[in-house]
Amino acid sequence: MKGTFCGPKITTVVLALMSTWSCSASNDVGQASPGTQAAPAATLIVTAVPMYRLLVYPDVPEASRLFVVKTRIEPIGDDLLHFSPADMRLTLEDGTSGRVFDRGRASALVDSLSLTETAVTADPRGLGWNGRLAPALEAQLKQQILAGLLDERLFTRSEPVDGYVVLDTSRASSSLNGAALEVTVTRVSDEMVESERYQFGVRPAPAGATSDAASASAP
Repeated sequence: MKGTFCGPKITTVVLALMSTWSCSASNDVGQASPGTQAAPAATLIVTAVPMYRLLVYPDVPEASRLFVVKTRIEPIGDDLLHFSPADMRLTLEDGTSGRVFDRGRASALVDSLSLTETAVTADPRGLGWNGRLAPALEAQLKQQILAGLLDERLFTRSEPVDGYVVLDTSRASSSLNGAALEVTVTRVSDEMVESERYQFGVRPAPAGATSDAASASAP
């Protein structure tokens, strides 16, 4: 496992990685006003669970602004669709924009920063979670995340998008509650775009999406 990175040189590199980002804008699925055509029915099922936090300063977890989010995108129909992390948008509760990193930048951040679980995933009942992982478990989870980071790909209902993205709230945040992750994909047959928005803190985390560490540490 790599050592802890605390020096000014590494912090500068990390902040540089966090500042070089791109996140494409996409259309909102709005609500119809009186006298207008109703918005189309949802064509995607999106779930997003903040599983881990990345710490620039391991001793100050409350200063964290980076979240590793387990994301699943499943089409309702049978179309072949194109996905890219560049077509995801994070909007915070106050309406400001966050960041969604591409696989290359996300990989560099996961590889160089300390990892901890979020309070919700580490201890859903709130019993004694202290935010720390054993070094061996942290290394194992990092390898799991790196292998599962999302990249540009084609997908279908039988082969949905399922993996991790790294989100940056641009300021210290205790959670993603109130934020929204918008996903835009392109239908290959006619290049029409389809969008869906996931609201954090509204829907419960899917069963089985909250215990990566538990499964990793099981014998």
